[in-house]
Amino acid sequence: MGNILCCFSFIKWDHFYWLLPWNRLGWTANLYNKDWNEEAPPPKGTNEYDMEFYDREGSKATFAMGSFMRAESRFGIVDGVIRTRLGYTGGVSVNPTYYNRGDHVEAVDVEYDPSEITYKELLIHFWNGHDYTVNSKKHPSKIFFQNKQQEVVARISRQERQQYEEINLMAENPWPRKVRTRIKKGRKFWPADPIAQKYTLSLHQHLLDWVNIETTRQLIWSTLAMRINSVLMGEIERNKVHDFLQPLKLPEKVYQYIICQCHYQEHHGAKTRKSGKQRYEEILI
Repeated sequence: MGNILCCFSFIKWDHFYWLLPWNRLGWTANLYNKDWNEEAPPPKGTNEYDMEFYDREGSKATFAMGSFMRAESRFGIVDGVIRTRLGYTGGVSVNPTYYNRGDHVEAVDVEYDPSEITYKELLIHFWNGHDYTVNSKKHPSKIFFQNKQQEVVARISRQERQQYEEINLMAENPWPRKVRTRIKKGRKFWPADPIAQKYTLSLHQHLLDWVNIETTRQLIWSTLAMRINSVLMGEIERNKVHDFLQPLKLPEKVYQYIICQCHYQEHHGAKTRKSGKQRYEEILI
């Protein structure tokens, strides 16, 4: 019996997530049909908020900063950020996946409006969004510049951050922490598996239905989905959620649903096996 268990010990059970009945978006079908093809233009918005951003083209910034799901949620609440995608970059191997990244690293691809936020300001969110002093092989801290101007701004920003660390020494750590962020030229960005994109939001089926998000490509490219996903990830303080949601032009039931989720997470913790619908019904009762 022990030998049998040993044979199956290597299995990563989340490989089989796509078999579960609540996988409403048909991740595997979309994966093989490539309906999220990076070469295709963003799909037309299916809700009022997304329609405002459909024709808006922005500049690109790419960062590696720990877990890319958390990195995406950090930028999803930033004014001026239009879209975010998860993926892999930095290497030369082809078709990387979550369990076979090759020489790539997890990264978040950020599309932003330069008229609303500058690359330098975006870097502030990069620094504040992760621990850049950890020398991690799996989740390194990297900035992938897209042009010479971004490279210059990134290198100056890194110098300023190192100076900040040297000035602001903590009592328990009298030695300045070293900024281990590496600055590299941007390479081809490979989108991550559809199951990873806007992961937290994708678990809330009712929200997807209510805001008319029906395909994987809509989920990936939706500005509204990006905002809501960040809220569900806990990036907005509880007392500020109301003000953040107001400009999103959400239907009342969507607004109330998100408020309920935030309330539930605050009192019961974000990690729970209960579905979004169960939490919603509990709070209404």
